[in-house]
Amino acid sequence: MPKEAPASLVINGKEFSVPEMRAEFIIPPNLSSTKMKPYVAWRCDTVTQGPLTPEDLYEAYYAKRVVSLFDKQASEQEIMDSLEI
Repeated sequence: MPKEAPASLVINGKEFSVPEMRAEFIIPPNLSSTKMKPYVAWRCDTVTQGPLTPEDLYEAYYAKRVVSLFDKQASEQEIMDSLEI
């Protein structure tokens, strides 16, 4: 069984849980009661993208907020507090 990716990060020795990093599969228990069936169109465009890394997630979710606070000369503690979930 593959190892699950980490769902937290450590900054300055303090561990932060990041729910967005946790894998979540939403699968209906039974498709027999619906007309929808699993389907993948063969004519769809092929999308090539590398695996999502913790750095990618940080850039997408936290980076703007951290840079904004840094530009406003917020203290390190204020920046760390803003990351609390």
